[in-house]
Amino acid sequence: MNKKIVNIILGLILVVGIFHPNSKAQAAESKVICIDPGHQRKGNNTKEPNAPGSKTMKAKVSSGTQGISTKKPEYVLVLEISKKLEAKLKERGYQVYMTRTHHDVNLSNVDRAQFCNAKSADLTIRVHADGSTNRNITGIHVLYPSGSYTKSINEKSELAASHMINEVIKSTSANKANGDGLSPRTDITGFNWAKQPVVLPEVGFMSNPEEDQKLSTNAYQEKLAEGMANGVDHFFGLNGSASAEGEKLLQQLAAYNKAIEAGDLKVVNTLYDSFTKKLKNVESKIGKVSGSSNRANLNERYVRPAKIAVERTIFEVSQYRLLDAIQSTINVGNENQAISETKKLERLKKRAIGIKQVGGYQALPSKINADLRKSEAETQGALLTRLLNRYNQAINNGDLYVVDGQYDQLTAQLRLTEVKIGQVGGASNRQALNTTYVRPAKIAVERTIYEVSQLRLIEVMRKLTAENQLVKAEAKLSVLERLKGRADAIKQVGGYELLPVMIEETLEEVEKEVRVIVTP
Repeated sequence: MNKKIVNIILGLILVVGIFHPNSKAQAAESKVICIDPGHQRKGNNTKEPNAPGSKTMKAKVSSGTQGISTKKPEYVLVLEISKKLEAKLKERGYQVYMTRTHHDVNLSNVDRAQFCNAKSADLTIRVHADGSTNRNITGIHVLYPSGSYTKSINEKSELAASHMINEVIKSTSANKANGDGLSPRTDITGFNWAKQPVVLPEVGFMSNPEEDQKLSTNAYQEKLAEGMANGVDHFFGLNGSASAEGEKLLQQLAAYNKAIEAGDLKVVNTLYDSFTKKLKNVESKIGKVSGSSNRANLNERYVRPAKIAVERTIFEVSQYRLLDAIQSTINVGNENQAISETKKLERLKKRAIGIKQVGGYQALPSKINADLRKSEAETQGALLTRLLNRYNQAINNGDLYVVDGQYDQLTAQLRLTEVKIGQVGGASNRQALNTTYVRPAKIAVERTIYEVSQLRLIEVMRKLTAENQLVKAEAKLSVLERLKGRADAIKQVGGYELLPVMIEETLEEVEKEVRVIVTP
């Protein structure tokens, strides 16, 4: 079996990858994230500058909105979500600071910004929820700074906001509010006092009854936190490579599945190596992503569906390639090696049946198995033809001993060829294959079967005489006579081409030698 096939079969063992964070996790550990859960229990309407040196004054902090259905205050909701975000980011290796961890604080927007500045935050996430007089409005949008006070951080903040909205929408399946889900702002105090990139995700509208209730569920909050954490990863480029390669893998998967559903094993085989190479590449990149939950999500999105496609087809591709290898072996005249490889093929087929039954994989289109069985029959037929040519050469040479030496191998492969042709779909297909491969071999066997049988019987008699069992040897003479008579009758009816005289002469000579001993 060639190296590629060995690798394919061994590859099935490695169904589940094992991932360990390494340099990417270390990269995350060097990043500082500041989370600012918006609002607090009691608002503070005392005024503070909207920006450094600005004469515009705004209230320090409000208590926020409230759920129309749940009656839950915004400051409670966003702290719940922020704590989940904190946990996910810490799990991924980030250093995380929270501006507040409970509701009874008195922190103005300037205080919050300065807290994050003091922590040298690489990114600040100000978690809020939205409200509107229009109860039909739903969705998520992410605010980011775009004014003159924040020129140095505008571009990076917008990039962070873009990653965050994309990932949150992906994780929650929510709709984007405000058009593209991005909202540039110049008037937010917490932005204008920031010295590092900052974003403000408005995670949904508490003024919409359905969205308000959903926002308070643990499952949806987990999705929001997961999406925001993924957005952070993308912003710092920690899983961007894995996701980018994963998307390429999904493209290849689509082409691979298309070939599968078309039942085109030739195309499946052509795509297999590049597809599995990309799969290994994606697994490697995911293994370098920080955070076990993040790796799990990436594996679920990219690796799992690709592995299912591979596992559905790995044995069929293996059979396809092994059949090709067998044909090559036949072409160079190595019949014994070809026979050995056909035995490997049988073991491969049995293993495939067992594993697929256990794995519960979706059945492949019937055309794939039908094409394999026809190819297998044709390959087996080519092997039989090769053996037949060698057998006929021995007949033509009149060498009965060589014919006898090849007889068992030829008849065994003849029976195997009949079995394999019997597995081919379509009566006309089976008839054509039998005409091409089986019939010529049967003719050769039927031409020589009685001569081989006589030679073998005489050899038994010779052995008996050597053991001085003359009575048993003499009893075989009657069997030999019946065999000779039956041969003459059947050959006359069958109209087979006469065998070379040398074969008859060989039989006469060895029979005479034995008779002299048995009946002196």
